[in-house]
Amino acid sequence: MSTTLFAPYTLRTLTVPNRVWMPPMCQYSAAPAGEAAGVPTDWHFAHLAARAAGGTGLIIAEATAISPEGRISPYDLGLWNDAQVEAFRRITSFLKGQGTAPAVQLTVAAAAIVQDGRLLVVSKQAAPEVFYLPGGKPDPGEDALQALTRELREELGAAPVDPRHLTDIRATAALEGVPMLMVVFTATLDRAPAPAAELADLRWTDGRDDTLHLAPAVRDHLLPLLRERGDLA
Repeated sequence: MSTTLFAPYTLRTLTVPNRVWMPPMCQYSAAPAGEAAGVPTDWHFAHLAARAAGGTGLIIAEATAISPEGRISPYDLGLWNDAQVEAFRRITSFLKGQGTAPAVQLTVAAAAIVQDGRLLVVSKQAAPEVFYLPGGKPDPGEDALQALTRELREELGAAPVDPRHLTDIRATAALEGVPMLMVVFTATLDRAPAPAAELADLRWTDGRDDTLHLAPAVRDHLLPLLRERGDLA
């Protein structure tokens, strides 16, 4: 019986030598403060390098913040200073030397806005057929809530009211096609939303419309949670 498990796989300009990939696994092993805060340690090197030595085609490092405020826990890795960059370079150099493609987990902030039993979803002009939660990636120096507030103003012309952390979802980004950690907040809006910036459309859905192409993170993770909470019609 033939198999493609050990065949190369091309993602845009990146060719991975096989289909054996390691997902991100948070180690909670970085220093929480001081000069070593967020710096990958020997533990992180051993954790990732051992899998590369075993022939893993692609290895995704754990959630890595671009600012101290963006960490999900104080013990997460970071990429906001030169010490962290150099420690990561040691790891990625070894991985590449073993033929492994190194990657890192994308982190985004998103809003679950429910009104009259329906969830607000939006689509981008780059892929107008795919609907996902409003939100986006934090800029340097932003935490998740600050990023969400900025993104909602830019995308919908509205600000979140009473945002509260709902859940963290690990899935594949619908547009980028890379692993992501989506930090989801519940919120209402201070005014009626209108698509702006790079958005193509917005819809209110109860998740039962088979003609609406929802991003996997929304369809497979968030909708079941909202139904379990009784938030959807």
